[in-house]
Amino acid sequence: MEHVVLRFGMCAVVVLDDGSPFKGVFKEMCDILHIKYWVLGRSNHKGLSVERFHRFVNKVERIAGTDRGTHNGFIRTAITAQFAWNSAPIDGTDAVRSLAAVGREFRYPLDVQ
Repeated sequence: MEHVVLRFGMCAVVVLDDGSPFKGVFKEMCDILHIKYWVLGRSNHKGLSVERFHRFVNKVERIAGTDRGTHNGFIRTAITAQFAWNSAPIDGTDAVRSLAAVGREFRYPLDVQ
């Protein structure tokens, strides 16, 4: 709640990977919270950019951890990487990802805190 819903607001649609072992848990959560969900087909990898986002955060953390010599600042690095990802334009457009996802641009993490 604190790190997702209160920070960014309630989501309108949850996109689920059909091959996920947690699909049933997410469907149950969506039903309880009355949130619409879409299940992607098993072969639709373009519709699910979560893996690309996680690879991006992992790369950012690896670079930051190597530079600092420790991963103690993981949360700060992950929040900054999240902002960078959501502030970047969608491929082939001038629209930032956060605008397409939630209808507004996100403020820099330090401004939120």
